[in-house]
Amino acid sequence: MDGLLQNPAVQGGVIPFIFGLVLLLALRWGSGRWAALAPALAFVVAYWVLEGIAPFPPVASKQKLMYLAWGALALGVVLEVARAGQWPVRIVAAIFTALAAVWLAWNKLKAGPDGALVLELVLLWAGGTLVLWLLDGASRHREAARGGLHPPSLLLVAGFAGGFVALLGAFIGFAQMSIATGAILGAYMLVNYAIYVKSGNAPAFGPMGTIGLGGAWVSGAFIAVLFGGNVNAGAIAVLIAVFLADLIGRQLPSGAGIRGRILTPLAYGLIAVVPAAVAVIWAWATSASGEGY
Repeated sequence: MDGLLQNPAVQGGVIPFIFGLVLLLALRWGSGRWAALAPALAFVVAYWVLEGIAPFPPVASKQKLMYLAWGALALGVVLEVARAGQWPVRIVAAIFTALAAVWLAWNKLKAGPDGALVLELVLLWAGGTLVLWLLDGASRHREAARGGLHPPSLLLVAGFAGGFVALLGAFIGFAQMSIATGAILGAYMLVNYAIYVKSGNAPAFGPMGTIGLGGAWVSGAFIAVLFGGNVNAGAIAVLIAVFLADLIGRQLPSGAGIRGRILTPLAYGLIAVVPAAVAVIWAWATSASGEGY
C-alpha cells in the first residue's frame, strides 16, 4: 500500500484534482454553460505542469498526446459554440479518433505496415469512436440534469480503472494521465453531484466534456494499446463496457424527492463500476513485472 501511494501516477492525481476543482468553481461562477470546459482545460494544464511543454513537432507518443488533448479541447469548444447536434458531434468524433490513431502509429506505419497493424488501428478507431459516441449519447439523456451527471461519471470510472490497468502493466505514461482524468472528474462530480442533490439541476457535459476530455482519454488509451508493452490490451478493451453501461443505467427511475436524487446517480455509478472491476481484476491476474513509459 505504501508503494502504491508513493507511485507518481497516484500522486499525479492530486494536482489535476486541485486544478479541476478551482477551474470548475470559477467557470460555474461565471457561466454554468461553460462549466464542462473545466475538466478538459484542467487536463491540459495539469499535463503541462506534470510533463512540461512538448516540443514541436512531437516525436514520442506522450508528446503527441499533449497536442491531441489541445486539439480535442478546441474541437469541443467549437462544437459547443456552434451548438452542434448529435450527428455533427459524432462525425467529428469519428474523424478525430481516426487521425489520432494514425498519427500515434505513424512511425510504425512508415516502417512498413502489415495486416496486423492495420487491423489493430481499425479496431482502435472503432472502439475509440464508440466510446465518444456513447459519451455523447449519455449527455443527451431526456432529463437534462442526468445528461450532465452521466457522462462524467462514466469517464471518471474508466479513468481510474484504466490507470490501475496501466499501473499493473508498468506503463506509467497512460497510468498517470488516466488517473489524472479520474481525479479531475472527481472534482467535477463532487461539486455537481452536490448541486444536483440540492436542486435537481446539473450543467450539461456537452461536447466540451465528451470530445474535449473524452478525446484526450481515448488518445491515451490508444497509446497504451500501441506502445504499452505489458499492458493488458484486452482489459483496456473491456473498459468500453463501462460506457455501454449507460444503456442500462439510463433506464433507472429518477425517484422522488431528495432521496431519489441521492440514490439514482450512485446506482448508475455502481453499474458502470462492474465492467471496470472486471478489467482491473483481469489485468491483475495477468500482470507481469516490468518497466514502461
